[in-house]
Amino acid sequence: MDVYHDNNIWGKGTPETRLAALPVNRSFLWGKQEILIPAVYAGKAGAALDVCAKIPAEDMAAFLKKWDFERRTSLKTQKEFDQMDADNPGSREFAVKISLDDTPLSLRMSSSLRWYPEDIIQMVNVPAGEDGFENDKTAEEWMDAYGCDREYCWYFERLCYDWNGAPILSPQKISLAFQANFIPVTAGHLSTDVSCDGETVKVVHPITGQEYTLTLHGCEQTRHSFAEIGANGMVYPEYCQILSYSITPER
Repeated sequence: MDVYHDNNIWGKGTPETRLAALPVNRSFLWGKQEILIPAVYAGKAGAALDVCAKIPAEDMAAFLKKWDFERRTSLKTQKEFDQMDADNPGSREFAVKISLDDTPLSLRMSSSLRWYPEDIIQMVNVPAGEDGFENDKTAEEWMDAYGCDREYCWYFERLCYDWNGAPILSPQKISLAFQANFIPVTAGHLSTDVSCDGETVKVVHPITGQEYTLTLHGCEQTRHSFAEIGANGMVYPEYCQILSYSITPER
């Protein structure tokens, strides 16, 4: 597999940033999910880690029955989006820190894609490409390169890292630390305007039941220009609102 430091999971980088494979081929359980680490890639430009997470097809089928196409495309609130993401067995649930020869690397970027067996794609029952449930060429390349079992669904992710010092091209020790990501839960919502100074809102932690007081200090509308960084032909949202607040008791 050709892996580059300066591009995402689909792109082709420059020859100077091509990375060499350091085979790992180790599997472990993340809760009940099997995770395969096929290889780490290293070069002068940086390093990359490929992660393959196995997803039982029956788990994905249960998700698609609960969240069918009509339901997925009619979501209106953030709470609904959060709940769907929490139910999706294909959603990533971890972050990864890597050290080579006990030297930590800095995460530069990550990108991901999924692969589905044909019977799962048929369950979606929408035209290919309209709902994100299809297998592109890159997903097939990962399946072939890493010998993944085609009876399962797969979540693939490539994480690219920068060196913190001199490149380590032939490490004797590779250490990976998987950490659970925060799971967003919508516990309520509020509306405000620029005259919100001093307003308070009561919120409750959805798990612990702890009550917090959210004090609003101000809401300011700002405008940004993307003329120097925006791609040609792209229109970016220029306006945003910045809300200042404090929470008591402190978390």
